Amino acid sequence: MEKRSKTIEELEGTKWNSPDDNSSNLVATCHRLRKVFIELLSIENLRMLLGQDIGTNYLVPIALEYLMKDPWMANAFFEGDLLLNVLRLGSNYWTDH
Repeated sequence: MEKRSKTIEELEGTKWNSPDDNSSNLVATCHRLRKVFIELLSIENLRMLLGQDIGTNYLVPIALEYLMKDPWMANAFFEGDLLLNVLRLGSNYWTDH
């Protein structure tokens, strides 16, 4: 089955506990997005998850497809914020891939 028709939670084979009531909006959103089919994630969702190093193995190829079309695409904060989060990934990711 195509990876994009699955969730990060399914692909990683791990379920996170629900965030507690005191969690930040970012934490709550990231928990929720792990349960969304990858094909339904927006560019902003990709930026957010990659910025938190969540689902990186599955989301970087998709992010790179967008960035090849327009590396400076604007998201929630500024032009190029998706690019910045991809560039901030640790060297381990790039060595492994």
